[in-house]
Amino acid sequence: MEVLQIGRTLGALMVVAGVLLTGLKLPAIADRHAGANPPAPVSVATILAAPEEYEGQQVVIRGRVAKADRAVFPNGRPYYTLSVGDRRASLTVFSWNRPPVKEGDSVQVAGVFHVWRYNIHHVVESNRITRLEKTL
Repeated sequence: MEVLQIGRTLGALMVVAGVLLTGLKLPAIADRHAGANPPAPVSVATILAAPEEYEGQQVVIRGRVAKADRAVFPNGRPYYTLSVGDRRASLTVFSWNRPPVKEGDSVQVAGVFHVWRYNIHHVVESNRITRLEKTL
């Protein structure tokens, strides 16, 4: 029994050593959400009509940035929020990194939708924020 346990431990260590030596990249948690093929864009109004159906799901939204803010958590870590949508509806987009966009820009956001996250209601935790050249 102990030999089997030692064998499993050594096997796991060999895998880790192989990854470190070869530089093989293991998928991050965000990569698992992103998937190989991102979903087609969905309207903000569609998400808000049935938010529970999109909870924890990878989504892609498009819209105009109505508001862009920087804030700091009590632990000192900065974060950024954008209000993205159209004249009918908007969602908050959360990012740990400074987004490459400003108020008024048309954007596409890929991320994970949450009904509640970081004390924000109806938020997309962004994986990628892209400024679109053409207007929506």
